[in-house]
Amino acid sequence: MGNIQRSKYFESQIVGGDTPDSDDHRYIVSLRLFAQHFCGGFIVSSNKVVTAAQCTFGRIPSSITVVVGSNYLTSGGLVYTPMRIAIHDRYIPVASDYDVSVLEIPSISFNRHVFPIRLGSNFIGAGVAAIVAGWGSTGYPSAALSDSLQVLEVETWNNPNCETALGVTGLLISERNICAGGLSDEGVCGGDTGGPLVVAGEAIGIVSWGIPCGRGYPDVYARVSFYRDWILNQFEDS
Repeated sequence: MGNIQRSKYFESQIVGGDTPDSDDHRYIVSLRLFAQHFCGGFIVSSNKVVTAAQCTFGRIPSSITVVVGSNYLTSGGLVYTPMRIAIHDRYIPVASDYDVSVLEIPSISFNRHVFPIRLGSNFIGAGVAAIVAGWGSTGYPSAALSDSLQVLEVETWNNPNCETALGVTGLLISERNICAGGLSDEGVCGGDTGGPLVVAGEAIGIVSWGIPCGRGYPDVYARVSFYRDWILNQFEDS
């Protein structure tokens, strides 16, 4: 338990990833504070971006900027300021449970660089090939972010095996979570928090927490199918 980190900024990186083709991940966004990347997220409609609750907890909308349409942190993209933030009302920071948040964005114009991703509705079991992406550093414990988006292929776990591998209790790994990854020298961490785990063109997970970084442990995601209705119901008054 002592090595498990679930805070907002636990070592930010994708370890062992590759640089994707330019338009492969048009849904991914960079969340920034004072022009510095701190979390990922993904577009699900023209006015909604999904991320982890730990990325927005305690923040006001005007403190965050959302950059869409670029695979690079230092160039390109369009910048939006959220109008409202919704955090799941059962979010538990100490355990990163119900770790989901939606940002309401002024209408996003879609093009070949910017496009939403579908929200997965089916329960995904073990042994499914998935993709996760982010701008973290490519080695641990380096704190330097990668300027170019990094993509990593991972495989999903069943929850009991994930819980055993992490050595934690069922209070932390539940039907609200999905685990993936677990190879040495590959994995995600805090700067990738909020980004999507993707299977067959659908977001099935939201990067939440893990044991840093690329040390052979599975990473834990919020399971999108559990939160799908909650996500879709946010900001329907706008």
